[in-house]
Amino acid sequence: MRPPLKQPPVWLLPLLLSTSGWAAPLLRDRSAKSFIPIGNSVGDAEQESLVTLGRCAAKERLLHVENLTIVKSPTTTLTGTLEIHIDPRFAVSCVLARPKTPSSRAALHGYRFLRPSCIEIHVQEQQELPFGRTDESSLDYRLLVYGVPA
Repeated sequence: MRPPLKQPPVWLLPLLLSTSGWAAPLLRDRSAKSFIPIGNSVGDAEQESLVTLGRCAAKERLLHVENLTIVKSPTTTLTGTLEIHIDPRFAVSCVLARPKTPSSRAALHGYRFLRPSCIEIHVQEQQELPFGRTDESSLDYRLLVYGVPA
């Protein structure tokens, strides 16, 4: 019969994890929320030109406007995440995204709020678009960030 193994003190493990370089990504991944999907259904032109991320109400005020152009090679497809951080004295309630092209609209796939003052937008370009355009050299958006004082 073996003698019981001595366990390290409980406080040592968090200390070791917090000082290691890989601990922060592991902790963030565990607590991170999954992306909320954005529907890509085909509707009328007015509805397709505006994508609402989050919930907008009349009391929100415009906090930030961003004109974003992602330049790329026409033969490649793009996948990435856009992060918008605002002053922590405010909380983002919604973002109105106005894609300038059908392929820019189709590339919007999801979003999530990391903190009240930060939103991530997941962009994943499709290889073959239903609109027949695959030769565009950029994704273009106008992002309007709305929120309230925190």
